[in-house]
Amino acid sequence: MIYLVFQFKISKILKYFLILLLVLFILSIGVSRVYLGVHYPSDVAGGYIAGFIWVVFCIMIFNLIKVFKKDSAT
Repeated sequence: MIYLVFQFKISKILKYFLILLLVLFILSIGVSRVYLGVHYPSDVAGGYIAGFIWVVFCIMIFNLIKVFKKDSAT
């Protein structure tokens, strides 16, 4: 969602507010999992790392699709 908000053509103030809100939402979920005793901090850190790798992979694929749509000869 942060990547999509970053790509939107909206005012910078609204864009940065939404990004900050989404980051706080992501962090609060991880903190709540540790606080409730459902996961260890290492589990949450591993989830953040795995999620970050997955997001980077998806963004790369998304950008490749945009490149191939613009120039079908490549």
